[in-house]
Amino acid sequence: MNTSILQRLRRLLASIIARAPGKVNRILRVGAPADDGYHPLVTVFEAVSLYEYVHIEEMPGTVDYIVTVCYLNQAEDPEATHIAAAIPDVDHLAMRALQALRPPATPAVRITVHKSIPTAGGMAGGSADAAATLVAVNALWCLGLSSDELQQIGRSLGADVPACIAGGVTVGVGRGDVLESIDDNVDHHWVLAFSYQGLSTPAVFAQFDRLNLARDLPRKHDIDLHYLTNDLAAAALSLRPELEEIGNVALEAGAQQWIVSGSGPTIAALVGDEATASRVRAAWALLPNVRGTCSVRGPVTGAELCEKLPSWARRCA
Repeated sequence: MNTSILQRLRRLLASIIARAPGKVNRILRVGAPADDGYHPLVTVFEAVSLYEYVHIEEMPGTVDYIVTVCYLNQAEDPEATHIAAAIPDVDHLAMRALQALRPPATPAVRITVHKSIPTAGGMAGGSADAAATLVAVNALWCLGLSSDELQQIGRSLGADVPACIAGGVTVGVGRGDVLESIDDNVDHHWVLAFSYQGLSTPAVFAQFDRLNLARDLPRKHDIDLHYLTNDLAAAALSLRPELEEIGNVALEAGAQQWIVSGSGPTIAALVGDEATASRVRAAWALLPNVRGTCSVRGPVTGAELCEKLPSWARRCA
């Protein structure tokens, strides 16, 4: 969208909308924890077409506040909305992103986060909230920061935030937050299976350590992009054994490969076409541990401004 038009709209409406994609870790290799407790990673992120939308509006008063509305399959899910709304404002990554960029003497704002990425699902939903907020605040107050500068700020908020800003396919090293883009133009069809309960990332890493699963890390240029690999999968599956059935059912329905996304519990199956995606989703619908499914494409662009909210996102009074 033309920058001058956006600036005129901002002055008229004092509000702005941005979105950021979730991710699937096509490859996630994990080393032994360092002295600071963090595990070194080599990971390949692929941004996929499941988005978080953030609407920021300037408001009277001096107190910022945040509203979170959750959706399942792009339809409002009241039960999850209640759960998500219980997140304290100070802990919400969108609020932290606002505070990281806020210039002095700016008005109070309301942030409305429209979530379609499952909470604690291994797809960087919270990081996408932060990424979209950084892009929105940058435009709302005409800060003029580049994508690289926003990624650097995002690193202080969460390891996956830079990948959600960058989009596309990226290799992450360190904690996964130091990125290099990959020229990978292959269009992928993914089918996602969501669980009724999330998995805590620290709990999965702790189980990884208990099972002594750490391996030597490859050099990022030696990674084979054709095969899905996740060193955290064994730990996640040991905590949630039913996830393996979900993946195997996808293979029986025609999927090429499946993987636990990040620390789980979302299962991502790679399929060749929409017909196969439909078969996998139909098979998953019969499983008691699948809360919902979704077909997405990747790679997609990273966090960006939007003219309006999607039709499935309800406006909050």
